[in-house]
Amino acid sequence: MKFINLAILFIFICVVSFAQTKDEPVINLNFDTIPFNEVAIGTWYDLDYVVSAENLAEDLLITVPSVPGQAFRIREYGETSWAYSIILNQSNGTVPETTIEILCAPIDEIFYSTIISHTSGATMADLPVSGTGIPMGQNFVMVHPFEINFGNVALGSDSLAPFFYHFLNESISGKLLTYPSEQGFTDEEGYPWIQTLSTYRDCYALFTPSAVGYFEGDFTVESASGLIGYLHLTGNGVIPSISLNAESHDFGNVEIGNYSPEFIYAVTGTTLVGDITITAPYSFEISLTSGTGFTDEIILQAIDGYVEDTQIFVRFAPQITTPYTGNIIHETDFGTTEIITLNGTGVVGTSINNISENNFIIYPNPSNGILNFNLKESERPLRVEITDITGKTICTRGHVPLDDPLQIDLSNHPKGIYFIKIKTNGSIYTKKLIIQ
Repeated sequence: MKFINLAILFIFICVVSFAQTKDEPVINLNFDTIPFNEVAIGTWYDLDYVVSAENLAEDLLITVPSVPGQAFRIREYGETSWAYSIILNQSNGTVPETTIEILCAPIDEIFYSTIISHTSGATMADLPVSGTGIPMGQNFVMVHPFEINFGNVALGSDSLAPFFYHFLNESISGKLLTYPSEQGFTDEEGYPWIQTLSTYRDCYALFTPSAVGYFEGDFTVESASGLIGYLHLTGNGVIPSISLNAESHDFGNVEIGNYSPEFIYAVTGTTLVGDITITAPYSFEISLTSGTGFTDEIILQAIDGYVEDTQIFVRFAPQITTPYTGNIIHETDFGTTEIITLNGTGVVGTSINNISENNFIIYPNPSNGILNFNLKESERPLRVEITDITGKTICTRGHVPLDDPLQIDLSNHPKGIYFIKIKTNGSIYTKKLIIQ
């Protein structure tokens, strides 16, 4: 009994451990850090970020340290009062995307820094914030966020990200706000600069890499009196990549109307812009599941630019007696293509224990469609199946009596090539038929 109890406890621990791994709680923040740069004493400025969470067991507590001289406070967007802590209620473990505002109100000419903590049970996420107090009455410029990392962007494509600038009590006076266009960064319409009189503006940065490699530069804003703000832009120009763990496969001889054993390979994708489309050549079929779901096209969805290692099952289904060759094509956006070459031959009469042709006669062949069969009584067919050149079954006969002459009329079918398969006890015979 003690052994059984220990076994049950072990199974319970394994199940709980698996469930915890599968549904791991996570807190998501859309920024790694928020710097306010410079803010004048006696004034204040607020910036915001977005938080969400999944698989939580408790509500989400957001706090900023309440210490003397602290310059930062927080509130949920839409609220009127600033606080040092707020609670976001979870529903079924989920906290939807919520905008949190951060207030920076310096009281001294010093550098301020703290951590906004996000806690739910044992799950935590920190957001560092900072800012510097400058002399009272001094104007300042704010650019948010201070840095945009576009990550991997495929050649021939682009990526767009929002930001804003704000000059407090300053004049732009027709200044040109410049992008590092030589590094591939422009505004949303591809222009290298913005000409504006507005002291506050929502903008976009567009990254269009011209080559493979790392790019960086600063978007520069300058007021009439010389105040300067920067937005640091970074990104990687990449070529989307598809990886396969096979180059070719030969299925050998496969009887027409039958399926070959399955060939299995794996495909992965990195730095993708779009999904991967997989297309099989004629008479070859592909599936994500062994033994079922076979088709001529599969689409693998890219998540955050990646397709995880995925098994593809391939089978050969010849329709006529001829050699086959073709490529499984793997394509994604911007011309990235990888192939696996397939070969196989459709044949007849490859099954074991074939009926002897001396004991089986079809006449006439070629014919006008009226077919007569001569077969020894000991090998009287249990089933006869006739298919056309596409593999479509057009005629069947089953359990033919011993004293019944076997004759099949195909005269109402088009002229051409057909295939007959006769099955008896333990034997199979396949032959090509010609209707003239």
